[in-house]
Amino acid sequence: MTAPAQPMTTERALAVAGRLADILESENEALRANRQNVLARTIDVKSELAEAYQNEMDELRRHPEIVKSCPPQQLAALRDAGVRLNKELENHRRLVVAARTVTERMLKAVADEVNKARKPVRGYDRTANFASRNAIGSKPAALAYHEVV
Repeated sequence: MTAPAQPMTTERALAVAGRLADILESENEALRANRQNVLARTIDVKSELAEAYQNEMDELRRHPEIVKSCPPQQLAALRDAGVRLNKELENHRRLVVAARTVTERMLKAVADEVNKARKPVRGYDRTANFASRNAIGSKPAALAYHEVV
């Protein structure tokens, strides 16, 4: 089995890693600005690029002679692209976890308020019996939730 042409595989890997890092960088900026809706626009492209990057890395692992015959500057560029991609991935993971945590806490707070409104503490009436729910003013409360977190 012959190895694919060395420049094409390393150049493709560099190009894909660069495009993927660019997308992650723009998504990270959107997450920092609390514009999570922007992430939905890039999910398909990001998935395709992640798959292409994985395929290129698999190809390089299957054919180590490609890496060995690479010029040093191209190896350095490939290494730098991998470092940048890993940095953006780590930032992305951290920002997504933070956004998810905020969303979960907000939803929990809303649910707690709804539960508190639906189950008020029951008191006693003038005859020392439990007061009915209507007697102590336990009317359902409307809560609004803004979708963009």
